[in-house]
Order: sequence, then structure tokens, then C-alpha cells
Amino acid sequence: MILPMFAMVLLTFFVLIYGLRIRVSAVKTGAVDVSYFKTFQTEANVPERLLQHKNHVDNLFQVPTLFYAAAVCALILGPSPLMVSLAWCFVATRIVHSYIHLTYNNVLHRAPAFVLGNICLMVLWINIVIKSSNTN
Repeated sequence: MILPMFAMVLLTFFVLIYGLRIRVSAVKTGAVDVSYFKTFQTEANVPERLLQHKNHVDNLFQVPTLFYAAAVCALILGPSPLMVSLAWCFVATRIVHSYIHLTYNNVLHRAPAFVLGNICLMVLWINIVIKSSNTN
């Protein structure tokens, strides 16, 4: 479970570093004033790419927190091969979701990855609950 967790951490840091690059570029080209980044609220026209990135970072700290909690629970209980597979499936879908969201951003392409990842996460949690109830 540590490796899928680490992969999610790497994905998150990659997205954060990518965001720094696009923010610096947006300021350098004059697409946005640096003051926008004080509160992320402005009347100015903010480039869609910056908004997509901001929304994606927010998303990486929503559902994935349930993944991290599940992974820790699985580690405590002793993860089964199914749990590890579900964790990797979740991570893979999040990588696909991130790629689509941060590149061409077609919602019809992004949604299946998001839904499949959430299904993997729910099944992972169900397995944790079952294993937990069997050990008590």
C-alpha cells in the first residue's frame, strides 16, 4: 500500500510543480497580474488554464484523502492482494484524470476515469470493513 500512496503523493507534487510553471508563465506573459495569487479572487479575466489547474489541485485534496485513509487502514489490517490492486487502480485512474483535466480537458473523457477511480475506492473501503469485522 505504501507504493500506491507514494505514487499519489508524486502525482500531487507533479501537479503542484506544473502549476507553478504555468503561474509563472502567466505572470511573465502578462496574462494575469501577480496580485491574483493573493486571494485567487479578482474581477480580471483569468486564463482558463489557471482555473483548471486550481480546480484540479482542489480535487487532489478531496477524494484522494479518502484513499490515503483507506490505505493506512489497509496497512494496519494487513492488505490483501485485492486491496493493493484496487489501490493501484485508483492511482491509475487519478493519473488519467489528471492528464485529461490538465491538457485537453474533455469532461466526457475525464468522467469515466473519475467514476472508475471512485468505484475502486469504494470497493477498497468495503474490503477494509469486511476484513476489519472478521478480525474482531
